Amino acid sequence: MKNLFLFLLLNICTFTYFAQRAMSHEQVSQEAYFDYIEKGYPASQWPQYQSKYVEEYKKRTFNSSYGGSEYQRKTTNVAGLITNSAGQTIGRYSNGQLLNSYNQPIGYINGGTFMSQQGIYSNCVGSIQGNRIMNCQGGIYYTINGTSISNSQGYIVAYIRGESIYNSSNQLIVTIAGISNQSIAAYLLFLSR
Repeated sequence: MKNLFLFLLLNICTFTYFAQRAMSHEQVSQEAYFDYIEKGYPASQWPQYQSKYVEEYKKRTFNSSYGGSEYQRKTTNVAGLITNSAGQTIGRYSNGQLLNSYNQPIGYINGGTFMSQQGIYSNCVGSIQGNRIMNCQGGIYYTINGTSISNSQGYIVAYIRGESIYNSSNQLIVTIAGISNQSIAAYLLFLSR
């Protein structure tokens, strides 16, 4: 039993060391490439998107040190964390609850319906039905079609790449850790307005 404990402790310490060691730009670029491929993007387009993807990957995954020449992996990447294009936390969606940047509850989902939360009062804000984000009267606000988001008229207004949403001008709008249709709906119904 003592040997098993020492073995586990040694493995945890080794993992922690390698997870926390500083990485160079080249190492981060290689890791970003593997992340890019893992998310299903074609390798042939890597040269075109490499610099932008690597910078976003750095911002999302690492803190820079030593004047920006080395990068330390962030220790917290909480699922549901919603950050704007500047990397600032604007909210968190977890277990059906939406919190603002001050960790105050502003909404929740109840049986597919998103409700605002203001003290003891709550009102319908919208709902999610499959890939459609609906208003409270049953009209469509948005439709999520794979990697694109269309408005009620059918025009594509945003694109999803990995855990990030870009506008039609290819500018980063928001990043949602552990992105899902529900977290996208929570962002669009509460935080994007």
